[in-house]
This record gives sequence, C-alpha cells and structure tokens, in this order.
Amino acid sequence: MACPRCMSVSVTKDGTTQLGGQRFRCGLCGRRFTRRSSSAFSGRAFADDIIVLAVRWYVRYRLSYAEVSEWLAERGVLVDQSTVYRWVQRFLPLIGEVARKYRDPVGPDWRVDETYARIRGRWHYIYRAIDGRGQIAPPAGSSSAPLPPAGRRRVGSSPTKRARTRQR
Repeated sequence: MACPRCMSVSVTKDGTTQLGGQRFRCGLCGRRFTRRSSSAFSGRAFADDIIVLAVRWYVRYRLSYAEVSEWLAERGVLVDQSTVYRWVQRFLPLIGEVARKYRDPVGPDWRVDETYARIRGRWHYIYRAIDGRGQIAPPAGSSSAPLPPAGRRRVGSSPTKRARTRQR
C-alpha cells in the first residue's frame, strides 16, 4: 500500500475507521488514509456496495428514489430518498464509463431507425442503429440532412431500413 499523497511505501497501520475499515499512516508525510481514500466513494457514510446497489436498482428496475429508499429499508439500510438522488447524480456517469469499456462492439449487420424531429424550431434528422444482438450504436443527428417534402413533415419513425456495413 502506498500513500495517495506522496506515494511513499513506508506505511504503518493506524487503527480502524468508524465503519470498521483499516486506517493507515504515512511515515513520510504523516497523512492518515484508508484503502478508500483515493476512491470515488471516499467520504461517504455508506459502504461502496450499498451505493452501487442503490444506483443499479434505480437504473435497472426504473424505480423512483423513494422506492429505492424503501427497498433498502426493507433490507435494514435506512437511506433518505434525497441521498439516493445524490448518489445517482454522482455515480451513474462513473458507472457508465466503466461499463462502456466492457460493452461488445457493434456487429456487422444492423438496422437503422430514423425520424425527423423539431428541436428549438428547426427540423433535425435523427437516427440510431441497432445490430442483430440488440446492441445500440451511439445515436446521431444532423440538422443539415434533407427534409421531407413540406406537406409530409411529421414527427414519428419511418419504416425500419436494412443496412449492411463493411468489415475492415
């Protein structure tokens, strides 16, 4: 274990935290730290797995903050719904970045769903691609694409088109 401030390896054990984790002290700079000190979860009153579980339930099961709070209370963890809200705002982007690394690449066969939408008074061409395994390619849009004829402008999806990409 190295000190997160000075990267010194002359570290000694220095008791435990209120949550029961091991506390260390750097022999060079004197800083006290734990294994969580350099983590995104540092300074939180709840364990890492509780926070990740709450964020996962919120996203996976489309629960409200109050429902996630109730689910945790049923399991003996009393958390206010505003705390769950702060966890989701803070940790969901971080979890998304980590999960994106393990995502499968988009396959060679895919379908495109496209539509025109009016955004701030201007028409935009919006599309997304979905491959044969259900992986969604990043959505894209353009305000420079040709618009449908004036009498046929409508918001909604057009029939799905079949497309094939070349493998390199």
